Amino acid sequence: MVGLKLDSGSILYFRLPSTSDGDSMLSVALTALASRLPVEVQYNPAIPASCGGSEPNIEIIAILGA
Repeated sequence: MVGLKLDSGSILYFRLPSTSDGDSMLSVALTALASRLPVEVQYNPAIPASCGGSEPNIEIIAILGA
């Protein structure tokens, strides 16, 4: 699970799958965390992550300034 710090200062958590379907999403998230670069995340709060839990499903994650 990773947290995204919003502009408001609060943290929104996402559950990232560790399956072959989620490998690209997981690799981008880990790269962003390791590089400490800002990210942009598009998600649908109405659709929970496919790996279970109530966290929203990430549709797109992009590293900014890379």
